[in-house]
Amino acid sequence: MSKAQRHTWLRLLISVMGIGLMTGLLLIVSARDMSLSNPSDHFTYRVLGLISTIPLILLVLLDWRWKKRGIADERDLEIERRAWGIGATATFAIVTGAVLVSLFMGPLGTVTIHDLPSLIYIAYFVFLLTSSTAALIVYRRQGA
Repeated sequence: MSKAQRHTWLRLLISVMGIGLMTGLLLIVSARDMSLSNPSDHFTYRVLGLISTIPLILLVLLDWRWKKRGIADERDLEIERRAWGIGATATFAIVTGAVLVSLFMGPLGTVTIHDLPSLIYIAYFVFLLTSSTAALIVYRRQGA
């Protein structure tokens, strides 16, 4: 397994962790019926927000270290370019679907401002998940 494949596997695992973490946090918020209009829930929202940044920080550190070393050849760059295109397409489809569901399920056919950060967060990790999966499939097909 090449270093580029290990890097892709780490991105895949961190993105799965990020999606799982955000899903769990959203379930906690909805189960407790928390609201930003209630001042006693503000501390809980801050803690949940800090917890949700852990996968983002891990990804930034991982990619920063990867780019600092500069370990990639032309084949790895081409695979990454193709994978990013697939990831962007999948993310567009997921975000469009989530916004449409929010429009139909939201009050008065609107997307609430409280749903947007979660949507952006999940969209980022869906992008990483699909692009990493596509890259790993290409690596496997090429026998690397």
